[in-house]
Amino acid sequence: MHLESVKISGFNGDIGDDAFSELESLVNVTIEGVVNTIGHQTFRKCSSLNLIALPDTIKAIPDSMCEECVSLEDFSIGKSVETIGDSAFRSCSLRSIIIPDSVQEIGRLAFDSCRVLSDVKLGNRLKVLDEAAFENTYELTSIILPDSLETLGEYSLSGSGLKTVTIPDSVVTVGEGVFFECNNLISVTIGPNVKTIGEAAFCHAPLTTVSIPDSVESIGNMAFEHCV
Repeated sequence: MHLESVKISGFNGDIGDDAFSELESLVNVTIEGVVNTIGHQTFRKCSSLNLIALPDTIKAIPDSMCEECVSLEDFSIGKSVETIGDSAFRSCSLRSIIIPDSVQEIGRLAFDSCRVLSDVKLGNRLKVLDEAAFENTYELTSIILPDSLETLGEYSLSGSGLKTVTIPDSVVTVGEGVFFECNNLISVTIGPNVKTIGEAAFCHAPLTTVSIPDSVESIGNMAFEHCV
């Protein structure tokens, strides 16, 4: 006998670390009621999991919550979520994701290696896109970075399928390797307040044209190396 389905009704409390992790037979989870916090790695490596329904009371998606849930193609982020933790959806099979306006930070490697992710909508209060957040998202060909964005972390979009991108006015630093090996990136608009372009920021991106604004004070090593 293998656990395939979990449904909890009228819940009011917290869910601890690794509560359901590595249950390879688990297919769906529905939790109704009030969940204050969810522990790290809650559903990590639940390789058959394709449905998770959680209440809107959750304010933080924890680190590695759904990491390596390779059957997870869809997930709805609740309207109260403010942070998405490190590696939260790393190596999932998500095809699209909507980040609600409540989210202010997307953590390190949050959507790394979501190789079929092709549609991402970022909320208009997002401030931090952390290191490698969308690294190796090969099918992601476009993304609109919101005007609220302040931190564009190292390698945050490297290896993605982006073709064009606009860096908003709110960004001051383009981090190291942000667009490294974006092999389809031909056009970039750099916002007028960017002061620093980090090392290898656009390395191996086949840019055809780029305009460096007057605000830029520093361009790092290999920033535009191999842009051919």
